[in-house]
Amino acid sequence: MSRHAGYGAAALQRRLGADFSLRTAHQADGESDLPFRHGRLALGHLGLHTLTLPACRLQLHGGTGPCLALPLAGEITLRPERRGGRPLAADAGHSAVLLPEGPFLLRCHGWSEVVLIAIPRQVLEAAMVQGLPSPLPPAQRQRLDGRLERGIQWRANDPLNEPLLGLLHQTVRVLESGAAASAPARPLPTGALQECLVRPLVLLLLQDSPRKIGRAHV
Repeated sequence: MSRHAGYGAAALQRRLGADFSLRTAHQADGESDLPFRHGRLALGHLGLHTLTLPACRLQLHGGTGPCLALPLAGEITLRPERRGGRPLAADAGHSAVLLPEGPFLLRCHGWSEVVLIAIPRQVLEAAMVQGLPSPLPPAQRQRLDGRLERGIQWRANDPLNEPLLGLLHQTVRVLESGAAASAPARPLPTGALQECLVRPLVLLLLQDSPRKIGRAHV
């Protein structure tokens, strides 16, 4: 994962490529040239983007499927730009936010680092099918889809979520350390690393549904 430092929304959009489109960018201090650091890694079918940004507000659009956001430093807020979308705060540590395909807002409250993972729809759907002995009942699936439309947030203060969030963040740290090494020894296959990100996410979704799906309207 090569890192690139740059300035401005146009330069950042070129770095994001096809995974995300950048609609608008506003720096909190009013400066026009947004400084950033960006790293991109293609991991199987996933597109991982590590962004380091100052206090700012970005309007992004994910066009391939849901977006998984893992904050590594600082505090961020994300919100899907659709009816029922709600602000979802996350900070460094074992927390994660899953956003639906489409436009969303990313706000950094001061210098922050976040990994945005573009997950194609078919990859997540296939993993959901593999993770279940039988399909979810239609009512539960409808409620789960409704929660995803509004955005889903997980924090490590839930003992059932903590190990899965820890696995997501540990996988990202492995990728970051491998990118920093000049000659990593025996890199893991991309398929195995993709599985290390997608499988905990599916388990979070599936274990979340029986406990909280009944309160999805709150």
